[in-house]
Amino acid sequence: MEKDSCAIPNAKTKKRSAKLYVRELLPTREDIDAYLKIAYGENLHKYASFFEARSRFEAEQRILSSHKSPYDSMYGLFNKQNRLLGVFLVSDAYIEGGEKAAEVHYFIAEKFQRRGYCVKGICLLCELMADSYDFFYFSLRKENISSRCVQEKIGSVLDGSNKNYLYYKLGIA
Repeated sequence: MEKDSCAIPNAKTKKRSAKLYVRELLPTREDIDAYLKIAYGENLHKYASFFEARSRFEAEQRILSSHKSPYDSMYGLFNKQNRLLGVFLVSDAYIEGGEKAAEVHYFIAEKFQRRGYCVKGICLLCELMADSYDFFYFSLRKENISSRCVQEKIGSVLDGSNKNYLYYKLGIA
């Protein structure tokens, strides 16, 4: 079975990586401050409520728990000035027929939305995770038109739906 992969041309070139990068968030003061600003201080996007942290302690606990669990990791999308633009949560989904999948949730800070950062961030995450996973899965609310556009741009395929959600699948090899 042939996988659909990220449809962004030259997504792995150094030119794209030089402007943006993805790295795992660490339980450091700098990352926690950046995380709090994204999750709480910049009008949290209604579709990403699971990122909301009401205090420094809660933010620290969320980041710490991502390091303790082999199933969840939090990654930040940073620009070349080391400013956190968005957050990606990666969770092991399942292994089927020898293929490993991850469920990915994402949020881009409101002031950086609609600039292509989410698309670029997912492609960088694909590059980073290519050895760990075969597929990414995304669960989107049906009314979330912006995320549906992101899925089209990265080449995800619709893999199912229910009354409230659409489920997309993206091959990352």
